[in-house]
Amino acid sequence: MEKIGYINPRRSEEIDDSPWGIGCEDILMPGYPYHPKGKPSETSISIAEIAEHVARLGVKWARIWAEWPLIRTENGRYQWDKMDEAVDELVKRKVNPFICLCSHSGSHFDFPPTSSPGKMEIWLDFVRTLVGRYSNRVRYWEIWNEPNIAYFWKPEPDPLAYTRLVKETSKNIKKIDAKAVILAGVVAGVDLPFAEKLFAYGIAPYIDKFVYHPYGEIPEASVSPVRQLKRLIDAQERKLGLWQGECGYPSTQHTAGWCGTGPWGERIQAKWLLRRLLTDIFSGVEVSCIYTLLENVAEIEDETAYDHGQEGVNAKGLLRFGSWQPKPAYFAYQNLASLIDNSFIPESLDTSFKVVDQGIFYGAQPERIMAVGFSKLGEALLAYWLPWRPQEIIKFGKLNISLDAKMKEPVLIDPLDGVVYKVDQIVESKNKLGFLNLPLADYPLILTSRKLVNIVNKRT
Repeated sequence: MEKIGYINPRRSEEIDDSPWGIGCEDILMPGYPYHPKGKPSETSISIAEIAEHVARLGVKWARIWAEWPLIRTENGRYQWDKMDEAVDELVKRKVNPFICLCSHSGSHFDFPPTSSPGKMEIWLDFVRTLVGRYSNRVRYWEIWNEPNIAYFWKPEPDPLAYTRLVKETSKNIKKIDAKAVILAGVVAGVDLPFAEKLFAYGIAPYIDKFVYHPYGEIPEASVSPVRQLKRLIDAQERKLGLWQGECGYPSTQHTAGWCGTGPWGERIQAKWLLRRLLTDIFSGVEVSCIYTLLENVAEIEDETAYDHGQEGVNAKGLLRFGSWQPKPAYFAYQNLASLIDNSFIPESLDTSFKVVDQGIFYGAQPERIMAVGFSKLGEALLAYWLPWRPQEIIKFGKLNISLDAKMKEPVLIDPLDGVVYKVDQIVESKNKLGFLNLPLADYPLILTSRKLVNIVNKRT
């Protein structure tokens, strides 16, 4: 196919709104990105540099953990320097921080706060003070992290206690900022039974968005359970949104913080990321967030939480530890964020496929091809891929596409490298477009109108 240029990367300041987010969870940790327990960093990166990487990525959301022991000391004093800097550096780059109010294992607070009235009052004082300080810059507040697993809610998950925490925390936040948006649930995986208990205990009136964390090797495996979760949310009296708040995939087998299998590779990580983000939109989420921006060194203190207990680099980061150079997944995300923002409306497109060359995808069936559609200015955008277990190197298949949509001067985009190609072989009949011999891959390729793409001759 004839190459006509590249997607022009856009910074966060150039994008009004989008569903894309990135995790900067541990930005307040002492010695971050080498943590915990304040161990000295092998190399340093400033909060301003982290925010600059976020802005160049082109996302509009950044998740921060506001862990109460890192902000409120044992003597009751507050330490604001890092939090102030993190919020200010993101906000001035037009990135929306959403702040997870939480704690962590081994802190001087024996969490969760519901364990005693005294701890609950300390917690609520922390919440009121934090929200009061940042309500003019931060609107989105997330309550706790993964309360459905014992690593974050000891001694064991308790949906009734967590619901109580959400109710009290939400009420205190709303007293300070009536327009605050409350995120809750924050479940590891797509834990439908836990979610059902939360709604049965009355969490719905106190929240605005329900959040889940769907880790796994195959992103498309989450479609059915997420849609069940969305039906549960849509059945509530209040209109609630659904967010995918944390999810990632390592680029190497030798990684901390991963319980799954492979295969691994930097291009595989990039393919997984593209599939995850577009699968989330297909499933009806409002915001999709990748964990994490930086590779970091993690020490797992609770071996029951993971299948390993040693220190190691968490290879889910989009920037390589130490050098802070972007991996292919960073550039793939940058391409997607620069192309698709909230001016594109998710839309089911009448599409059919015919596989004419399997490539390496032996036995590929057209009905297995994933298709995610959007519309903008009367024109269509179609992302399509085969949900094969991703490979580092592939031989593309070929397929024909029939599409009931409008595309003036169609182009094909490869978001892995941002290359834009001219599409020559087009057949039009009965108000349908037919595209012949387009490539088929184990990651999304994007078909759309040329006028919807900002194309440059070379990447900067």
